[in-house]
Amino acid sequence: MAAIIGLDDEVVENICSDIDGIVVPANYNTPGQLVISGAWTPVEQACAKAKEAGARRAMLLP
Repeated sequence: MAAIIGLDDEVVENICSDIDGIVVPANYNTPGQLVISGAWTPVEQACAKAKEAGARRAMLLP
């Protein structure tokens, strides 16, 4: 799992759908803050793409 902060929900949804493997939005905390979940490597890839897209934070959760 990972927390993504500072991107529109739709942007994160699109990032997840573009990644090969299983990674999906799991919890919409507030607008612009959500948790993604899935297999470890795709979640890491989604975090990297979120940072490239301008996310304030993309933090892996234990």
